[in-house]
Amino acid sequence: MEEMDYKKLSIINVKNKLNLREGYCNGNAIYVYCPFCNEKDKNKANLRLDVDNDSYYCNCCGEHGYAVGLYAKVNYISTKTAFKRLMKLEPDLDTDMKYIKKANKRSDSDISEVYKYFLKMLGLNRKHCKILMDMGFSKDEILNSSFRSIPQFENEKIKICNRLIKCGFKLSGIPRIFSR
Repeated sequence: MEEMDYKKLSIINVKNKLNLREGYCNGNAIYVYCPFCNEKDKNKANLRLDVDNDSYYCNCCGEHGYAVGLYAKVNYISTKTAFKRLMKLEPDLDTDMKYIKKANKRSDSDISEVYKYFLKMLGLNRKHCKILMDMGFSKDEILNSSFRSIPQFENEKIKICNRLIKCGFKLSGIPRIFSR
């Protein structure tokens, strides 16, 4: 994919295409007014747009995901349709926010090391084990594999991230890790 295509799919471009009102900037994040929050919470810039990994997370309602998904959800369309629309449009990367730092992606060996420890901290819940057995995997195959269950609740995910930090890992620049 060309550099121009990546810009079309960036969280800044999506923010501008959706006309999301900016509240403030903090490091690698732009905080905007959340389009999903109820009326009483709309007076705060709760939606965090992470420019490092093109993700979003609302500190109030918990909505989260990535740039294309945000565009899709706000416009009530599929992510496939959202992707196609964004790819047809010229990117709009203007922002009033100053001093947004763009962190570099970490080395492949750093990322691999974090993910290795991350997987060691996870188990496989019964529901997912049953699904795998229904798919035809034997108990031995499941036990001897690397199948894991990602925690469903945000507080459980945060606990794992905190455990990784206590182990000495820096999580900034690690793709698909939400850091607040």
